[in-house]
Amino acid sequence: MPLLKGLFGGVKKYEYKHHKTVIFFLIVLLSVFVLDPKYFNTLLELIKTSGNYGLIGVAIAGFFFAYGLTIPIATVALYAFGGIYNPFLVALIAAATATAGDFIIFKIAKMRFAKHIEKFERKGMLRKYSKWIHRLAPILAGLIIASPLPDELAALFLGSLKFTEKQFVIFVYAAEFIGILLIASAGAALI
Repeated sequence: MPLLKGLFGGVKKYEYKHHKTVIFFLIVLLSVFVLDPKYFNTLLELIKTSGNYGLIGVAIAGFFFAYGLTIPIATVALYAFGGIYNPFLVALIAAATATAGDFIIFKIAKMRFAKHIEKFERKGMLRKYSKWIHRLAPILAGLIIASPLPDELAALFLGSLKFTEKQFVIFVYAAEFIGILLIASAGAALI
């Protein structure tokens, strides 16, 4: 037993600090793999045979469109759904579930980070730029939400700007709708 302890006692447990980055790149690779015509046509056939149940897939893809880690595969799915279903319907459904996902992020951001930003403002660190921050942050947040970029940063911006829940939901739904409509319309035009 002391021999085993001597051999393995000094070995530290391997820790991997960047597992989310690796997972993200694996998802990007999976998304590129799915875009290969052979596999993409299989995905389209699967969607076609699912009938109206495919709209549940639209809702799930919309929810995952809100999270940075799953945006690549959700974008590919929404593109494919746009080629099968009416892009406007895809955007209506997916934007609603993406808004639900963003609302979860918003609540967490508001709880964790709003106090820190208020502290910076009270100390005068942001006072000089406060007017510009309050004007540009919603525009920047809207662009982030509408694009296939991680919505976590946009939710942090809006949470720190003291958006009410109702304002947040309306703003995010409009931005998600526009972004998803563009992706679904590209799918409808190119498939």
